[in-house]
Amino acid sequence: MERIQQRFQAAANALKAFKKLVIIENPDDIERDEAIAALSMVDDRNLIVHTYNEEVAIKIYKNLNHHYFLLDSWLSRMAEKTE
Repeated sequence: MERIQQRFQAAANALKAFKKLVIIENPDDIERDEAIAALSMVDDRNLIVHTYNEEVAIKIYKNLNHHYFLLDSWLSRMAEKTE
């Protein structure tokens, strides 16, 4: 139970930090393709954490390049907004 509370607190802290960096004033700021890519990244994260399957790991490994560029794009936009 304590571990779950720690995870909730960590998630809440991350969300607060994110809100300080970026406020999405218009949902249209996020492109449809970008939202789909983000959801794919979350799916891959969930699969890799709970799956010990080499085929799944290889599939996710092949997606890492896309995930990197998506995160890099987000970080660049956050840096622009905080300057």
